Amino acid sequence: TQATTTFAPVETATAGSTAGPIAIPPGIKAIKSITVGFAINGAHSVNTGPVYVLRLTGTGALPDGNQDLVLGSVHHDNGGGTVTDTDTVNMSPLTIPVDIKVNAGADLALQAAYFGTDGGSPQLSVEIEFA
Repeated sequence: TQATTTFAPVETATAGSTAGPIAIPPGIKAIKSITVGFAINGAHSVNTGPVYVLRLTGTGALPDGNQDLVLGSVHHDNGGGTVTDTDTVNMSPLTIPVDIKVNAGADLALQAAYFGTDGGSPQLSVEIEFA
């Protein structure tokens, strides 16, 4: 139910609830990679292709400031016209190598948004590999 162009917290608890930021473990200096997958689930207009963005933020977590990463887009095309379809469109997870400096002991918050035409109910999964 998230509106387009609105950053919202990524749910970090295993129960699917927003648990808040992730504590960066002691001795960690950077994020080495981010693996993401996303999907549109439910009723949505075809011939749309929302672009997904992940924001890394958190007070004191990122010495170089907030980082926004464009993750990609899921384009659902039926060959012409605009109709409403009810199904799930998935993108296979991809790994993005990064070198984003972090401060050990700080709290890293994840936020996500999508831009473009509202494609339905967006879903996003994120895995962070620290180094």
